[in-house]
Amino acid sequence: MTFGRWFFNWYHYFSLPGKDVEVQLVHEYGDAILKLPVTGATVGYLIGCVYLPLILEILFVAAIIAYIIRYFTKARFAKGVAVYVGRLSYAGGGGTTMAGHTLKLTPYPLEQYNTFKYLWNPFKELSTKEEIPGCTFTAAKGGRIICDAPFPWYSGAVTSNVHSVVVKSPIDIVNYTKTTRRPMPIKEFSRKDVMNQQSGLVSQSGSVYYAINPKFDHKGGADGKIQSATVFCYY
Repeated sequence: MTFGRWFFNWYHYFSLPGKDVEVQLVHEYGDAILKLPVTGATVGYLIGCVYLPLILEILFVAAIIAYIIRYFTKARFAKGVAVYVGRLSYAGGGGTTMAGHTLKLTPYPLEQYNTFKYLWNPFKELSTKEEIPGCTFTAAKGGRIICDAPFPWYSGAVTSNVHSVVVKSPIDIVNYTKTTRRPMPIKEFSRKDVMNQQSGLVSQSGSVYYAINPKFDHKGGADGKIQSATVFCYY
């Protein structure tokens, strides 16, 4: 005895009464009643047509629930913020170790990545997928981001070498570049080594800049001058 659709055999099986099934025939020449004794299913039927579809359906429903939970609890980029990415280049000059540099930044709003296009895969964190030149950024809990650039990094503040411009945020550097159509001269970049992998979790700040993937002059190391580097600021 089967119940039509294989996937729902388990429902019909557990719905059977524990006593014999009565089938009544109504005919113009008379009525008849037939009793079908319920004696139990075979082991093969129970495994292949009752418990197997039941387990598969439970797993399917559990996968859908897990996907929904994962989708809505996955870390997203904070609203209204951007990562400012650009190039630090040595332009000559003297003074401090880091004097004579120029910096150009481009803003990349991160909220645009909080869409299904980037969130659909439950096995991957929300990421910019290298659509930002120079580095990939991944969303983290608490409004932070993760930068995948290899260590060491160099962090510090940026001071403009233009007396009429005060850098309070990376927006000031962007506006200067738009107005003058050239990178901003940097007075100094107070570098500090960042070696800890946990420091890859970057919090929002308008004054902390990170130099990653740097290229040094012939001295190299702590005494060398950065000739070029990718710089970003999360703000």
